[in-house]
Amino acid sequence: MLIERVLPLNMHRETGQLKPVSPFDFGKSMDALWTFNQMLGEPLPMPNKLVKAITVAGETFGFQVEPGGLTQEPVLNYTIFSPSPLRESLKDVLLYRMSSFLGLEDDLNPFYEAALQDPSFSVVVMRLFGYHPLKFLTPFEAACWAILTQRNLVPLAVKMRHSIIQDYGGGISIEDVSYRAFPEPERLAKVPENDFITCLGDEKRAGQILKAAQAFSTIEESWLLSADFVRVENWLHNLQGIGFSSATMILIQGLGRMEQASYTDKKLLSAVAKVYGKSIAREDVPKLAAQYGKWQGYWASYLSHFSAK
Repeated sequence: MLIERVLPLNMHRETGQLKPVSPFDFGKSMDALWTFNQMLGEPLPMPNKLVKAITVAGETFGFQVEPGGLTQEPVLNYTIFSPSPLRESLKDVLLYRMSSFLGLEDDLNPFYEAALQDPSFSVVVMRLFGYHPLKFLTPFEAACWAILTQRNLVPLAVKMRHSIIQDYGGGISIEDVSYRAFPEPERLAKVPENDFITCLGDEKRAGQILKAAQAFSTIEESWLLSADFVRVENWLHNLQGIGFSSATMILIQGLGRMEQASYTDKKLLSAVAKVYGKSIAREDVPKLAAQYGKWQGYWASYLSHFSAK
């Protein structure tokens, strides 16, 4: 999402409340968003206020989220900004995207119970208690980021991502500031390949993203969310430019599928060494993750975020 100064425009606003599954610490989400935005080359967030743009069904909206409760009794106040009156069907999708992005429906309690049996991990839980791992706004955006960063320098990937947003993303003005959203797969699937190559400056990655756009525009997201983990992983891996490690990243950070972790991810391996000690062998990482059963993704997310702080 890019930001630029513009003249204010009249916006339709709809307000309400979201109730995250307890425990939830909005401050820790904002700490993670700081790191997340740094990685993506986006402007750093304001304290205690999340503002983003998103495109749904070809229309671009903005949303703002602020805390209104305690960690054990969390409440978030939201405002949706739209250029025209908001249809109920679109509101439902927007609320889902907001909730998914912040992991509001994630129940961390079984994960925390499993962590009680892992003394080395206790310092991580104490430091990050109430943190619901952030995700990309859509699984397609996560897939594009995976393609852009595959065997590529992060600053170059950031530049390419900004070019996609600038050329094909929708924009909305909120309180004197213009926000731009990452395009939907349906939008990119219609872009002529030569035009997209010019935008990206990388013929191979341009082709891979366009093919991913075609795939995501024809698959039901409900299937990606509910089908067997390995089946979805294989579907993602069959996309050009997506390895198994990238597929697991998309599952966790794009879909919130926490059943498995990527045991070969370099950042995870570094985090494991930091928390469990450098004597932990690479082949022991799956055993450490296995303690957490279907909550391995939370374990990996907590380790990576803790290590990055």
